[in-house]
Amino acid sequence: MEYLGIADHSKSSVQAKGLTEERLMKQVEEIAALNASGRFKTRVFAGTECDILPDGRLDFEAEVLAKLDYVVVSVHSTFTQDEATMTARIIRAIEHPCRRCSGISRGGCCCGARATGGCGQRDRRGDREPGEHRAERQSVADGDGLAMVRGRRRSADCGRRSSDAHETGDLGYVRAGVSAARKAG
Repeated sequence: MEYLGIADHSKSSVQAKGLTEERLMKQVEEIAALNASGRFKTRVFAGTECDILPDGRLDFEAEVLAKLDYVVVSVHSTFTQDEATMTARIIRAIEHPCRRCSGISRGGCCCGARATGGCGQRDRRGDREPGEHRAERQSVADGDGLAMVRGRRRSADCGRRSSDAHETGDLGYVRAGVSAARKAG
């Protein structure tokens, strides 16, 4: 593996024990030390899966987000908003200057990413609900955050591959996700 992104949930994701600003900055320091040590060939990128709050603001301030290699924005709460409110919420979040990827799932949310030049994410997890276990098309605005960190720009039809790993064993799903994406073209 040439590179790996670590993006733990932000503080509002209490169910996932989301990181506070202090814990996130400690993680950034640890990742920087690991990369500087030269002990591994894999380059590790420091990021966050930042909650999109109900009004479209992000869970961390811009000053914190600017210290990261990449920021994935995702909705994890208040799913009952009407379509117009949810669309405005998502558009506000994906227009944030620190945002590099969107982990926004299917359905009506895709229109917001498309309206701002979105693209697709292929996510492969083995523990999804029936029908969700195959590679899914998700809106990912502005391209692959890791590729952008590496200096490559992606077109509007780009995508990133994610295992959506919540534990080390889930990293094995990356291969399945890449294979499914290759089959889909």
